Amino acid sequence: MRREKTLIFVAVVFFVVVFFVAFRLFRPSPFVLRATFRTRGHITQVAFSPKGDILAATVVGPGIRADLWQVPSGQLAQSFALVTFAPGGIGFNSLAFSSDGRLLAVGYEERGVNKICVFNVADGRRLKTIVMGKSSVPPSVAFAPDGRLAVTHNGRLWFVRVESGEKIQTEIQAAQVTFSPNGLFIAAYSDLQDFVAIFDAKGQPVRRLEIKAAKASSRTNGLVVKATFSQDGQKFVCLWNDWKQVGRDFQMRRCVSVWRTKDWKLERSVPLTPFQTFTDGYGDISLDGSLVAVPKISLTGWDGLWWRLRRFFNTLSTRLFRSPIALPDPPLKVSVYRLEDGQLIAEWEGAYGAAFSPDGRYLAVSHGNEFWSVIVLREFRGIRK
Repeated sequence: MRREKTLIFVAVVFFVVVFFVAFRLFRPSPFVLRATFRTRGHITQVAFSPKGDILAATVVGPGIRADLWQVPSGQLAQSFALVTFAPGGIGFNSLAFSSDGRLLAVGYEERGVNKICVFNVADGRRLKTIVMGKSSVPPSVAFAPDGRLAVTHNGRLWFVRVESGEKIQTEIQAAQVTFSPNGLFIAAYSDLQDFVAIFDAKGQPVRRLEIKAAKASSRTNGLVVKATFSQDGQKFVCLWNDWKQVGRDFQMRRCVSVWRTKDWKLERSVPLTPFQTFTDGYGDISLDGSLVAVPKISLTGWDGLWWRLRRFFNTLSTRLFRSPIALPDPPLKVSVYRLEDGQLIAEWEGAYGAAFSPDGRYLAVSHGNEFWSVIVLREFRGIRK
C-alpha cells in the first residue's frame, strides 16, 4: 500500500512537471513571426521610422554603418557607411528619424570626436556631417517636434538646425532626452542619475522625477536607461535599473515607473525582473505605454544553472580572496511585460535587444554577437489589457 502511494505520488509529480514544461514550450504567443533581417557585424541600436515602414540599425564591425530595411518584407533598402575600419563608438539613442520620416540622424564617436551624420532616407544621400567636438562618450540624437536636431554632447543638450548646421548650447544637463508629442516638455536623463528632469519648451525646469526602489529595504542606485512619453502625452514611462550589493558584487534588476503628466503624480513603480548580475543590451517601451521589452539573464535550463554556479563561486571567492572570479555571463533573453499588471506575455532566448514600432504593431528583437546579427520582426496580435 505504501509502495503504491509512493508510485502515485511520483506519477503525479512527473505529469505536473511534463505539463509545466509543455505549457512553457507550446503556450500561445501574442506575437507572430513576420520577417528576419540579417547583417554582418554587431547591432547596437534599432529604430523604426514614424510610419513603421522602415527599420534602421546601427552596426559595428568592420567600422560603423547604418542599415535600413523595409518593413515587413525585410528587404535591405539602404546602407550608410559612417566610419570605415577606424576606431569609433556608438551609444544609446544613437539614431533617430525626423517626424516626417524623411531624414535619419546617426550619432557616433570617431577617434575621440563626436559627430552626427544626417541622411536622406529616400536616396541614401549624406546631407550633412555635424562635428560637435572632442568627447569620450558618443552622442545621442533625437528630433524635436519643431524639426530641430537635439544632440547630447559632453553631458549637455544642444540644438542643431540641420539646414544651416547652426549649433545652440542649452543649460540642460543630460545624456539622453525625449520630447512630449506636443513639444511642451523635454525629459532629460542619464544612466548615471536616479532621476529624470522635466523642462518646458523654453528649457525652464518643471519637475524632478525621483527614481525609488520598489522595496524600501533594498539598496537603491537607480540608473535611468529609457524614458518616453505615451503617444497621447498623458503618461510618462521610465525604464531603470535597481541595484543591490552582495559582498563585493553588485546585482541588478529592471524596474519601470509610470507618472501622469497632468500633475506628475507617480502611478506605480514595480520591478520586472529578479536581481541578477549586470546585463547589457537595450530595451524599449511601446508608445501607448502598455508594453515594455527588457533584456535579462536566462535563469532556465543550463543557462540558469550556470548563472547560479557563477553567483556561488563569486560569493565564495569574494569571501576568500576579496575579489570575484571573472567568469563569463550566461546568454541573455528578451522578455515582454504588460505594464498594467506586470504580467510576462512573451520572451525569446538568445536575444539582447528590442524596439517597438511607433504604432505598437511590430517588435524588432536583436540576436547575434560581434560578428553577425539577426533582427527578428514580430507582429503583435495579442490583447494589451
